[in-house]
Amino acid sequence: MSKEKTQSSFPILSSGAIIFLTVVTFMIIMAWFFTPCIIAKWGSSTSIQDKGQFGDQFGAINTLFTALAFILLLINAIFQKEQLLIQKKEYKETINSLREEKDRQERLEMLHSKAYKIEVLQLKFTLEKDLLNYLKSKSGVNPNIIKNVEKNLDGLEAQINTIYSDETA
Repeated sequence: MSKEKTQSSFPILSSGAIIFLTVVTFMIIMAWFFTPCIIAKWGSSTSIQDKGQFGDQFGAINTLFTALAFILLLINAIFQKEQLLIQKKEYKETINSLREEKDRQERLEMLHSKAYKIEVLQLKFTLEKDLLNYLKSKSGVNPNIIKNVEKNLDGLEAQINTIYSDETA
C-alpha cells in the first residue's frame, strides 16, 4: 500500500475559508455573550409591543446559529465523503495485495509439491537402480525380474522428466 499523504481536493478547506468560519464563529459567540447586556439595557420597557420588537432582534442571532450549524454540517459531509473515498481506495489496494499474496502462496505450494514429488521419485529411482545392479551381480536371477526393474526405472525416469518439463513450462 502506498503511504502517500492524501491532500484534500476541496477548496472549502483553504485558509480563507477557515478564517471566514473563525470570524463568523467569533461574531456569534460575542453576540451570545452580550445578549444579557442588551436585554438589561433595552429590555426594561413595560410595553408588550416594545418587548416584541426587542425579541425580534434576536431572530438574526438565531439565523446565524442555524447558518453556522448548516455550514458545519456541509463541511462534515465533505470530510466524510473524502474519507470514504480514501478508505475505498485503500480497501481496493488491500484486496489487490491479498490477491497477489494468495497467488504467490499458491505458486510456492505448487513448487514445494513438485520438489517433494521429484525427491521421492529420485529416491525410488536410486533404489531401483541399486536393486538392478544387485540383481545383475547375482547369478541365477530370473531375466523377467531384471526386465521389470529396468521397466520401472524407465517409468520413474519418465515421471521425473515430466515434472521437470512442467516446471519449466
